[in-house]
Amino acid sequence: MRGIGTAGLLFLAIALTGLCGNATAQTETTSGARLRAVWASTMGPGMDSPQQIRALVASARKAHLNTIVAQVRHRGITYFKSDLEPLAPSVRILPDFDPLESLLKEAHETSNPAERLKVYAWFNVFSIGGMRESDPELNASVRKLFDEARTLNTSGSKVAFLDPALPEVQDHLVAMVAECVGGYDVDGINLDYVRYPDYSGGWHPRAIARFNKLYKRSGVPSQIDKEWNEFRRDQITSFVRRCAAVVWGKRPEALFTINAVGYGGPGATWEKSAPYTQVNQDWAGWAKEGCLDGVLRMGYKRDHMPAHAKQYRDWADFSLALQQSADGPFVSLGIGGYFNELPGVLAQYREAENRGLGTSIFSYNRPLANAEKAHETSEDSPLWEQLGRTVFARRVAAPDSRWRDRFGVAAVRALLPDGSPADGVEVKLTNAGGSATSVARSLKADVCGYAIFFRLSPGDYRISAPGTDADGKTVKVTAQKVACVGWRIE
Repeated sequence: MRGIGTAGLLFLAIALTGLCGNATAQTETTSGARLRAVWASTMGPGMDSPQQIRALVASARKAHLNTIVAQVRHRGITYFKSDLEPLAPSVRILPDFDPLESLLKEAHETSNPAERLKVYAWFNVFSIGGMRESDPELNASVRKLFDEARTLNTSGSKVAFLDPALPEVQDHLVAMVAECVGGYDVDGINLDYVRYPDYSGGWHPRAIARFNKLYKRSGVPSQIDKEWNEFRRDQITSFVRRCAAVVWGKRPEALFTINAVGYGGPGATWEKSAPYTQVNQDWAGWAKEGCLDGVLRMGYKRDHMPAHAKQYRDWADFSLALQQSADGPFVSLGIGGYFNELPGVLAQYREAENRGLGTSIFSYNRPLANAEKAHETSEDSPLWEQLGRTVFARRVAAPDSRWRDRFGVAAVRALLPDGSPADGVEVKLTNAGGSATSVARSLKADVCGYAIFFRLSPGDYRISAPGTDADGKTVKVTAQKVACVGWRIE
């Protein structure tokens, strides 16, 4: 089945997409950095042993990719050594084996010769679907968090998502990101499920209480309540800002990226799109704000279905326009390999290449439809060689952090006199030495008291945060640095 079937598909793909290249893969690097990545999900094989990791890295190099986005945390287990959550059961049985450390060693190796691959540590954050609550390695405090901080739907039933509006949830997840980026030589951090679970979550009693206090409301908001959805978006955005500050504060050269939902098509305006309204994920706004380095768009589409094919291309046009207007952060296209046969996958790659956009394919385990049936999963897929011979015959450099050379970050934490976070208090930054009305930025402090400002020109800024310990302080902003007031990046 693999012989004739695969050969036929390869010939058809080349004929349909006009991707014939040289018989041997080119190895020269071209100008114009862009992401060429694969999502390596640990929901299946790929990082369960040193042998699997070597095969993953070899496949990425064969395809002339430049980045592996490796899933290191999901469902309350990790694929790196953490003091907060336990190692995955599949790797605990191997003494002294650290999947992330092993992957970094293989991917960063440049002898023999070999191209250095970047590695982004991929975290599933708010989603805890499928978690093994009976895992004896899960410590009591985390087990309690996962039980008490789960969000609720409108009928009061628990959902397999941690509620983003609760401070202990944000603190725990930020601490995990900090632990990883501080302890490993990762090239980036990638957040997935950095959103709400559609319209079905967010109604935790304490989240509702916070909303009512901040908006001077009462009762239970509905799914379509405009202020309620604004509140929910603010919780996700404040978490993204805080993670960015931690990643860049600990490792300035590391890239901070997120996986972006792309349901349906772009819509008439961004504010009417499904990502913005349905899951409260303002990834286009984050790119323009500069609180991330890259948006890895998902939005997987079946290229053989005309409606899906149009949506893919419409989102590609939207992504290009966003990348151009964002002035720094990149936007890449997600390719749902498991939805498509080889010709469809290659056609979607070509659409991205024609626009000068990066790509990431989901996933390493199932890069093509029917991969399992054809016994062509993971390193056995014909896609890797085909990419390296045709679409990616020439290598390109991966994105880096140099766009941030022009800017700095001011990360303020404001507390009330009793020591509690100044939730909802307006925090303003004013150019020090300027007029009293020259306010550079204004933000509301989040549930943990943080107000984090991005894309700041270097210089001194005065803080206004009435009634808090941050009021009247000054902060010196330096390019490529995170200046903290009221806290330290541990």
